[in-house]
Amino acid sequence: NFLLKVSSLGYKKEDILEIMEISDERHVMNLLDMIFTEKGLGRNIKEILTLVNDLVYRGEKAEMIMGLIGSRLRLLFKIKILKEKRATTQDLMKSLKTGSSWYAERMGKIASSISYEEFDKLFEILLEHEFTLKTTSVDTNSLLEILILTMVNAREARRGA
Repeated sequence: NFLLKVSSLGYKKEDILEIMEISDERHVMNLLDMIFTEKGLGRNIKEILTLVNDLVYRGEKAEMIMGLIGSRLRLLFKIKILKEKRATTQDLMKSLKTGSSWYAERMGKIASSISYEEFDKLFEILLEHEFTLKTTSVDTNSLLEILILTMVNAREARRGA
């Protein structure tokens, strides 16, 4: 029905589907930005889980989202090491394969906000959840929510210690 109404306004189905795909991609990036912030791991669990549920409702697989969280975590760890080696913004841009100095600097700030001990704990949590995903028949959406909660709670526990 929606596509019929919009097509009557002169838009083609392909145009609408393309816009929706971009929107889903942006949704995933928003999720990663909410989890990994310049102040460390995100604190607004309700918003994060709402966005996760929206992505799953849109058809994104929980396994894919977990994979993207892992990819972002590995990328941030790599950037942290580069920053400790006094990498310039240009070096970070090259490593990130981006032409945006703003993005490189932002990712550098995010990576710097996470300690090596926190990275260790986050990688451990991620591995435990990936193992559970691959060796049990647990509901993947629930596992994704538990992964996010565990990661954020691990961060908060370290802050209080």
